[in-house]
Amino acid sequence: MIREHRAGFAVLGIRLAYQEPFGFLDGERLTATTTSSLLRQRNLMKSTTHISADGRPLAVVTLLCRALAVDAARAMAATPRALPPSVTDHYQPDEIDDQATFTDELTPLLAHLAATAPALVQSSYHRLIDRQVCEAADQWFFVDVTGLIGSSREHLIDTLADKQPLLREGLRRRISHLEFRLRRPLFLHDRTTIDTTLHQDGTRLVFAHRINGDDGHLHGEAVEILDARP
Repeated sequence: MIREHRAGFAVLGIRLAYQEPFGFLDGERLTATTTSSLLRQRNLMKSTTHISADGRPLAVVTLLCRALAVDAARAMAATPRALPPSVTDHYQPDEIDDQATFTDELTPLLAHLAATAPALVQSSYHRLIDRQVCEAADQWFFVDVTGLIGSSREHLIDTLADKQPLLREGLRRRISHLEFRLRRPLFLHDRTTIDTTLHQDGTRLVFAHRINGDDGHLHGEAVEILDARP
């Protein structure tokens, strides 16, 4: 993409929904089928991956990316810009919808939790963005966001489980749904605070996360929804 088309992508958000548990010894191989479409004047790319094993649906992963123009001659500098025809010409007409945009399910979910399932406990987890969670351009790497929010969840459990025994379920139950949206980048040696809250939504336990920078801005939001039973 960068060498031939001078284009790239910045990940804006991920949604991971598990369909059923699948352990290491439950099958010999996984099959992943991915489709891709272009949205909003070809400035956004949405990809959906269905993961299965022997015909059993296991998970669905939805990825939203912002298209970038990459200037390889200027230290890989990237500017938000619609994808060039050299890329979009590979898409079929029904894979391009210039009027559509990404359906944001995270914001309504967070609003629902705030209205119907107030936080039971809350804690703040402080983290320096060091090189091991950065990509080559010294910006935080989206893959490591799941590790950051997982560390914040375990920090909440470790510090407040004696006051709220329900927190221990956060170590016993499987994650059935994980979603995050990145609002602003974080760079090498930035300091971040992840505010994590526990909610009980019916039989589900939900951990909600707000990723804040020391610049006072919100950099990301995430939710982890745990199975109703261990």
